[in-house]
Amino acid sequence: MAIVNKISKPNRAVTFSLIAVILLIALFDQWVVQSSLFQENEQALTIGIALDFTVALPLLLYFAIYRRISKKIVAVIPFMLLGLAALHFYLPASSHDLLTILKFVIIPLELLLLSYSFYKLTAAYRAARRNLPNGVHPLEALKKSIRTSISNQKIAAFLQHECSMIYYAFLSWGKKPYQEPGTSAYSYHKESGWFIAVLAFSKILLFEGIIIHILVMNWSHPAAWLLSVGNLYFIILLISDYRAMKLNPAIVSERGLVLRYGVQLAAELAWSNIASIEAVPYKAPDKQQMKASFIPIGFEGNVLIRLKQKTRVVKIFGVTQEVEQLYLFIDQPHPFVKQCSEHVKPASQQG
Repeated sequence: MAIVNKISKPNRAVTFSLIAVILLIALFDQWVVQSSLFQENEQALTIGIALDFTVALPLLLYFAIYRRISKKIVAVIPFMLLGLAALHFYLPASSHDLLTILKFVIIPLELLLLSYSFYKLTAAYRAARRNLPNGVHPLEALKKSIRTSISNQKIAAFLQHECSMIYYAFLSWGKKPYQEPGTSAYSYHKESGWFIAVLAFSKILLFEGIIIHILVMNWSHPAAWLLSVGNLYFIILLISDYRAMKLNPAIVSERGLVLRYGVQLAAELAWSNIASIEAVPYKAPDKQQMKASFIPIGFEGNVLIRLKQKTRVVKIFGVTQEVEQLYLFIDQPHPFVKQCSEHVKPASQQG
């Protein structure tokens, strides 16, 4: 839908016509695969169908849409890889050997695209970091470069999350916790038990994942590898979340609260918008409150922050949500609440 919205109304007919053509080609190829004609000419028709999925359809996408919004032709390479993956489910098992030649062409192209994108991203990061004011969080340079280079906010937010995850999981070792000068920092990773939980979940995903991989491989090799890649992703996610917790304590400043709660939350709360902060025994909110609450994954909160007005925060995977209360776990909740209370004015003193 994001692509459709970027195209002017007169050109939307082209977009929907393209969708109709893609469906027509897919249905025609499906009819061919199930016909006796395919059995008699399997090799030639397999190559033809493979070219439809990996060349013809991506090129149609480029000329009908991507070229109109000034996208380069390399932007359709991921769709070529997606088409190649779809062929494993689309074609009968007897035809899979004929797809090998396509793998040796498309996968290197995809790797080349990823390498080029990584080079451009790191170059933008270095340029943004040189111009970043002192005292600003190191990852802000990377996030700024993503925001300026990608117009779609949802895609930009997701990429920011993924890049942050890679940074904390692989590049943050040896770094010191981040804290702006003149502020107070409160940790939340030491007493939560999240480190033990990360080790336990990682062990389950790794060792039990190997067993499941072997079992699923008897049914489908692509599904088994997809499952294993997913397990590896979540292990990296858990590690990055704990590393981000360790390096980003809750910051109390004169302006308000700065919360980079692992990779689960990014929020800046002005004191003027905070109604109350209190240390509380955790009590799960009801379904209605859940829609406007942030609750950390993995452990129960011991501090409750209520807001005067709903505020949009960034959660895991770059998803945004409007919240009116936040549950946090803080290693030393009472000193944290005491200092914050000095900045929060009771409602009777407002105005």
